Order: sequence, then structure tokens, then C-alpha cells
Amino acid sequence: LRYGYTLKRMVLLKRPHLQDSLQLEGGAFLYNIKGYSQSEDSFTVVPLVGTLRYTVQTSDSFGVFAYAGLMKNLVTAADGPTPTDPTVLAPGDAALLLQQSTLALGVGLLFNLGPGWELRADVGTDMIATGLMLRF
Repeated sequence: LRYGYTLKRMVLLKRPHLQDSLQLEGGAFLYNIKGYSQSEDSFTVVPLVGTLRYTVQTSDSFGVFAYAGLMKNLVTAADGPTPTDPTVLAPGDAALLLQQSTLALGVGLLFNLGPGWELRADVGTDMIATGLMLRF
């Protein structure tokens, strides 16, 4: 789930078929990791992401963007056996490693699918994803 608020339109470009905008985005995701430090462990992670996104619309149906911000991972559940090998991380120690903050940097594409709907593709340090956007 991600929400974006447009801060400014026509930041640098003011042509009829080439326009840009700056958005503030916030998002939360949910995923599960199995076998992170041991084959039997499991972690549920909720990343919280805040970014600034700069978008250039090259036409009514296509745009490119770049974003930069921060991502904070929250481990909501950690399960696994206590390791007998001291070189293997215990579930609590592995959860601490997973909860570190990281930079969220990336680029992407926007394809207009119809009135108010767009297909979004992201490639970045925080995720590689595709999804549907509802613009209102």
C-alpha cells in the first residue's frame, strides 16, 4: 500500500507534451522471510517507506520517475529454533539485523491504463515491483 501527495507540478518542464511533478510518498508493505539465518526460521516484516518522487510525463499514457528516501523495517513476528552452533544467529539477533533502516533509491515507469488507473513498475534498493495505481 502506497500513498502519494503531489507537492508541485511543472517543476522544471513546462511543455505541452513533457511535464514533470514532485510527489511525497509514504508506504507500508508486508512480507514473510523463511530460512534467513537457519532453514527452520521465519520472520514477518513490515517495511515503512517515505520517499520523494520526481516524475516526467512524456505523454498522456507514459511517464518515468526516480525516487529517494528512507525505509525502516519492522519485524512483527520471529520464530525459529534456538541454534546450538554459536556462528548461527538466534531469531532475536536476526530480527535486529532485519530491523535496520536503509536508503530507498530507485527508478520506474508509469503506463496509463484508463481514466484514473496506471500500471507502475519500480526497480530500486527497496523493492522490485509492479502494481496498479488509482489516481484521484
